[in-house]
Amino acid sequence: MDKRLYPISEEFFNDKINPLIVGSYSQAGRPPRITNYQVFCSALYVLRTGSSWRDLPKNYGYWHSVYLRFKKSSDRGLWWTVLQELQGIKPSQLIWGWMHYCPVKNPINSTVQSLPLPNLHNPV
Repeated sequence: MDKRLYPISEEFFNDKINPLIVGSYSQAGRPPRITNYQVFCSALYVLRTGSSWRDLPKNYGYWHSVYLRFKKSSDRGLWWTVLQELQGIKPSQLIWGWMHYCPVKNPINSTVQSLPLPNLHNPV
């Protein structure tokens, strides 16, 4: 499995994140073709690369199905719950790690740069 496309292990996902996701869905309807692990990793891919949903790699599944699953769960507030749970595991490092990899456009000279990581060991 490619670490760039699946940055967390499936064991960690099944232990910490999947119970939160499964608890927020109803079991009505047919079983999904795309796993919760694929949806979660595809959301991380879109956040990390800044690409559009239409540009998802094929191994995540059909982009529109992945987007709809992400959108519906986002409307219910699921991803904030997942973020809070993960922050309990590694306090305040996760959100800064995500921000560090998000490109930011510099309005002065129109270049793209990464945000600097704060010193988390010595809080001010």
